[in-house]
Amino acid sequence: MEYKDFDGIIKAAERLNQTSRVAVANAADAHVLGFLFAAKEKGITLPILVGNEKKIKNTLMDSRQNPNDYEIYDSPDGEEAQMAVDLVRDGKADFLMKGMMETSDFLRPIVKKENGLRIGRIMSYVALMSFAGYHKLIICTDGGMVTYPDYEKKKQIVINAVDVLHAIGYEKPKVAVLCCKETVDEEMPETVDAAMLKQASLAGGLGDCAVEGPLSYDICMSPEIAAIKKFKCEHSGNFDVLLFPNIHCCNIFVKSLVIHQKARAATIITGCRVPVIAPSRGSTTEEQILSLALASLAAGKGGCV
Repeated sequence: MEYKDFDGIIKAAERLNQTSRVAVANAADAHVLGFLFAAKEKGITLPILVGNEKKIKNTLMDSRQNPNDYEIYDSPDGEEAQMAVDLVRDGKADFLMKGMMETSDFLRPIVKKENGLRIGRIMSYVALMSFAGYHKLIICTDGGMVTYPDYEKKKQIVINAVDVLHAIGYEKPKVAVLCCKETVDEEMPETVDAAMLKQASLAGGLGDCAVEGPLSYDICMSPEIAAIKKFKCEHSGNFDVLLFPNIHCCNIFVKSLVIHQKARAATIITGCRVPVIAPSRGSTTEEQILSLALASLAAGKGGCV
């Protein structure tokens, strides 16, 4: 199966009927609680609020919410992320979300091996996107975690992205390894990595997916341009994942689409036992609801992301 738009993601998450629980670290913030209210009302997820209990209850009441309708865990200052991780580890929550705190403080207990959330791979950033001119949702990676991935790290980034799609029902995702050209050039290590990734996929080393590369963006996205250039690419215009050469390329691409094309995006961190959401300060309410829906669906399917 494939998702053509975010309506399908939202509807699939709603069918879970709040059976997927998100532990929110340091939840005493009106903006954070605002999109959690919306997600809860839609049945996308059941929020578990971690932080200063008094502040959380006051913020809920200020927002005309009944604190008794929420599961709240009182945490000492500075221990919110650890308590949220403990809830996941103890089976009381299904995925994690950052509230009003620094991202580095939020991620610190997640990456600790003793907390049991690591699965032996790097953690990477996935942006599932919908934008004009493309007929279905597509993942862009990695625009937020791994700065300059080498070949081995790119393998793990691909596996992480493919695992997300498997978890939400895809059978054999199609991955494009993007470069500035579609031929291997020894002077451009990104093209060498891309060719190696394709060979690793053909050998079964990247899981159940199809990887093509190196590919220029135009050939990747337009079968008409691929035909003009006489480049044979079976999946041109139909990829599910775009792997960018580094964090800057992906980050700029995603933000340019969001700002100039009003693209929609759901963003999660993958590569550990549960999905992780770490909203940026510029994230909109819609983006966070979509991110909650994606994480809830992936966690609810029982996939390891």
